[in-house]
Amino acid sequence: MDSLATGALLAILVHYKSPAEVLRRFRWIGLISGLLFVAYNAIRAIHVSGIPLAPIRIFGNSILALAFASLICLALGGRRTTTLMAWRPLRFFGVYSYGIYVYHGVLLDYVTGWFTVRRLSFHTGHIWIGVLPHYIMSIGAVTLVAVVSYHLLERPFLKLKRFF
Repeated sequence: MDSLATGALLAILVHYKSPAEVLRRFRWIGLISGLLFVAYNAIRAIHVSGIPLAPIRIFGNSILALAFASLICLALGGRRTTTLMAWRPLRFFGVYSYGIYVYHGVLLDYVTGWFTVRRLSFHTGHIWIGVLPHYIMSIGAVTLVAVVSYHLLERPFLKLKRFF
């Protein structure tokens, strides 16, 4: 619910003020949410390694909502951000983002089951050695399925838009 509320609030603010004005007035929220986003990912890395932490369940989605609302506001706001948003890797993930959104929950559970951080770092004795391969395999699997799904399912349906 907090993600929807944050998006709605951003839409209302941008409707009445320019994105640059919203950024100027609320830049501290963007800065804090960006820092919290980094902390959120650190907490997730610890959580994935088997150490449960309550803050991720309590504040994680709110932090993500604020961080991504700030990114959306930045994307609306000017020449420098337009250049950043035209960056080829971001455009790639923009095309396949819906598939990543749809498939990530199921696939991440499957990948996490097979390639746990503990399993990937078994021979080294250091749990953190397995974190990077775990994330690379997880992101790779979800992206691969999203790309295949886009070309086999989503794109043919998008071609039918002209009939509706």
